Amino acid sequence: MQPLPVFISAQRQAMVANWKKWDVSPMVAFKNLGIFDPSLSGSEVRATSWQPLGKTSAVIQRTHGGVLSLWVDPAADNYVDQFRKFLTEHAKVDDSDLTKQHDVDHLFNRERAIKLGYKFVRLFPVPYRVNRSHGAGYEKAMTAAASAKNPKQMKLMDEVSIMKFFGFKSPRKSGKLSKDQDQHLRNMAKTHGLPEELIFGGVENLMDRAHQRK
Repeated sequence: MQPLPVFISAQRQAMVANWKKWDVSPMVAFKNLGIFDPSLSGSEVRATSWQPLGKTSAVIQRTHGGVLSLWVDPAADNYVDQFRKFLTEHAKVDDSDLTKQHDVDHLFNRERAIKLGYKFVRLFPVPYRVNRSHGAGYEKAMTAAASAKNPKQMKLMDEVSIMKFFGFKSPRKSGKLSKDQDQHLRNMAKTHGLPEELIFGGVENLMDRAHQRK
């Protein structure tokens, strides 16, 4: 069994690799498995396979390089148990410390996913202080204003959600970025060959939208 921190690090590295390979940020929610057409080109979808998690409604995704992730019904209340099963039986990860310092997080807000009709949301262990930072501010505001009118078939990770995935607290509308947050965004820009102002502007725009929706 591999330690949980090793699993988390590998997941983050794989996210960056797949993002660079397919030139699209990773999915966090989708409506149904039928939307994935293996004949599509230039997409992460081509390198993806799916299998059920036992007799549950959850599914396991195997992406480029053999990296596994778990997707669950946002309405399911036993998602922590499902994630433990996934870790121990499929990813071969020691889950004994899972909830000591982490929340098993829906990378797309549960309430918002249900409201928009998404049947599968990706789970990931996020440091609990980081997760609650995002949930209390950014996600709460975005969920309150979510519209069920013409939602897309899938949702991709935005710049603020990516900060959560990498273990950084949510930016605050009224304050400056911390040194760690600032450096993370600069690293993102460098990794993907993007102008820094594009990344910083994306975060600022998202926070403005969330602020306006409160």
